[in-house]
Amino acid sequence: MAQQCRHEMATTRLFRLAQRWAAPAASRLRVTRIGYTSFACGIWLALLGVPGHAAQFAYVGNQDSNTVSVIDTATNAVVGAPIALGGGAGCVAGKPDGSRVYVGMYNGSVAVIDTTTNAVVGTPIAVGTDAGCVAVNPAGTRAYVSSYADNAVSVIDTSTNTVIGAPIAVGSGPEFLVVKPDGTRVYVGNSVGNSVSVIDTSTNAVVGVPIAVGMNPTGIGITPDGSRLYVANFYGNSVSVIDTATSAVVGAEIAVGSQPRGLAVNPAGTFVYVVNAAGGTISVIATATNAVVGSAINPGGGDPWTIAFDSTGTRAYVTLRFSNKVSVIDTATNALVGTPIAVGTGPSGIAIVLPPPALQGVTSRKVHGATAHDLPL
Repeated sequence: MAQQCRHEMATTRLFRLAQRWAAPAASRLRVTRIGYTSFACGIWLALLGVPGHAAQFAYVGNQDSNTVSVIDTATNAVVGAPIALGGGAGCVAGKPDGSRVYVGMYNGSVAVIDTTTNAVVGTPIAVGTDAGCVAVNPAGTRAYVSSYADNAVSVIDTSTNTVIGAPIAVGSGPEFLVVKPDGTRVYVGNSVGNSVSVIDTSTNAVVGVPIAVGMNPTGIGITPDGSRLYVANFYGNSVSVIDTATSAVVGAEIAVGSQPRGLAVNPAGTFVYVVNAAGGTISVIATATNAVVGSAINPGGGDPWTIAFDSTGTRAYVTLRFSNKVSVIDTATNALVGTPIAVGTGPSGIAIVLPPPALQGVTSRKVHGATAHDLPL
């Protein structure tokens, strides 16, 4: 395939796309165009950041600078200029195929980013007041957005980027939310109501009564099998565990650090990492025992806010809200990797997504005696 001539226009398009993600470091994406006449007859590509290399891109919502920063997880360096938004960024969520990123903004709208160009597409989608958090379902067809001041959740059809139906009334002060891995339920943490609401995605209606948890629930995460929900209680300095089969809390609240804000379950479902905003630490809970294990992790800054894992679970990325940085944790050792990465002002949300679809599905091979990768047209 590497020897096969391809049309010049198609080759140029892919070359420029690859350049969009390139960086000077030798360990980053390296693209060399061999040359063409009317048809292109070869491209050298040594590409990191695609499946098989386990690198993705971290999108960081900077609340105070109204921007999104993009970090290449292969090098832990920011790529490109910050993406300008029309309002303060809250939570960030990506489509599973890596094509779009949705950013909740506190001005009551959601921005949509095309990950191929890293530009906002269309006009922001108007939702409820104070729309801080967003979650995308596993199929990538729906985005759910919490509206803190409206006590409601809006639903966006991602094929048209329009709101469908009326806002769904939930508890008081909804913030973080998560979609069950099978896509059948959305769990919404009501920070003022001290509860979790459950939405049936087939009807977009709340089912049952709100589940009582600790004081001021914020971060929320679910195990890969969908059996357990973990909720960080900001003023309770604890984490509640919910059995999703019964919608009931199991066991006592798990004591963690001071004012837990963000929370994430690792891809294996074995550990929950809890970001303690006031404590300046990260607590680790083993899901087998629902107990804190090991010593608290120092994330390299005193103001950790939210957290996300890469797809392998070997790295955790933590926003440092008032340091304007993102730190990286090696989950094998729970030690800091390098120095925290400078981003925009007030990073508050983070999501790690696949590369754009046009840069996926790359297979390694030899071209002109060098390791290369072949991008399907």
